[in-house]
Amino acid sequence: MKMLASPDTFARFQAVGRIGQVGAEILPTLVEALEQSEHRQFNRDIVECLSYLFAQGKITDRETPLIVRLLKARDREVRTLIADNFGVFGLAGGVDALVEAMKTDADPQVRRFAIRSLFRMKSPKGLPTARELALKDDSYDVRRMAAIYVARVRDEVDPFPVLIEQLRNDPAPCVRVMACDGIGYLKDKRAIEDLRAASAEPDVYIQRAAAKALCEIGHAEGIGVLIESLTFPSIDAFWNYGNNVPNFIAIYAGTDLPGDDRYSQDKWRQWFKENRDRIDIKSNVDAYNALMKVTETFREIPPAEQIRKLEELAAKYPGSERIRKVLSEKLNEVAWNMVTADRSGPAFDAQQGLKYAKRAVELNPDPQIVDTLAEAYFVNGLIDDAMKVCTEMLDKNPKDGMFIERLEKLRKAKGGE
Repeated sequence: MKMLASPDTFARFQAVGRIGQVGAEILPTLVEALEQSEHRQFNRDIVECLSYLFAQGKITDRETPLIVRLLKARDREVRTLIADNFGVFGLAGGVDALVEAMKTDADPQVRRFAIRSLFRMKSPKGLPTARELALKDDSYDVRRMAAIYVARVRDEVDPFPVLIEQLRNDPAPCVRVMACDGIGYLKDKRAIEDLRAASAEPDVYIQRAAAKALCEIGHAEGIGVLIESLTFPSIDAFWNYGNNVPNFIAIYAGTDLPGDDRYSQDKWRQWFKENRDRIDIKSNVDAYNALMKVTETFREIPPAEQIRKLEELAAKYPGSERIRKVLSEKLNEVAWNMVTADRSGPAFDAQQGLKYAKRAVELNPDPQIVDTLAEAYFVNGLIDDAMKVCTEMLDKNPKDGMFIERLEKLRKAKGGE
């Protein structure tokens, strides 16, 4: 602990490492030091130690009586980080303390992260307070997080009145956006007229949020609003990619436009004019939500099970281009890994890889996916089939360097048989 208080950076670095190795028995010392300290660097180093112990599973609900004391620490940054960690690491023993923090802490970020942790743990205990904060808290960050919590964690109280009040009257656009999101999550038809009004507002983010909520409820007019919002820039990069407007248009429309056409407002307008009455928006929304639910489980299940679940979805929603695309990409990924793995290792499986590759091409004859099929044929000793695949692709695009190079390698391999 003396090293941790040292002005020397390397000494503090060593101290953090040593404390992390000690384990939970050092917690009383760390907590006692943090409770009263207002030295920001010292506090951050101790929190770093705590984060390591959290990540290593050395802090469990058994230790929460100690950790909750830090929700009263003098340093607001400590209180914020601890409030967040309860949710990140799922320590249900801190629920009552988090509810108290969201009620009484003077710092809005502590209140915000207390609400977020309660949301992450799906605890309804804080909902009565959250409903009040959603409408009355001075911080828009708190009101926005309360909207998420109220909409997605349920008790016996109807969340709609809170969300519609936020949509109608909250002064912060980000809160109104989240209220639309919550209403869309609930698929509550009572909000249709309010959503229509919001979709005509000058704030483009509110327009888009209201449009998405209309789509979630089953009104294709929301697609039209999203298309009209394309006049405003829509960034297709990095963390924001999931919020890219053409992605949502494609989700709700049940189809996508090729290449750069998906960013063309005129092309989407024409598509919508021609297809509006044929859009099965309920099926499209159901398919997308089902896909998101399935893909959320992928970290816990092996690739073969992932493919099986996606195949079930493709059978249930045969009209979903998105599901077929995700399935083809997964098949292609797994097939490539199987046929290019070390042949003496357990990951190598030429026959199964070929089956997956064939199915991937059947769903999506993209050149990268066809290239995997050529490799799978080759690995299985079916050089003529691999050459045929390359030749067919070059018939369509004679200048495709990927298939020119692969065909040359195959010819050399065949000549060496």
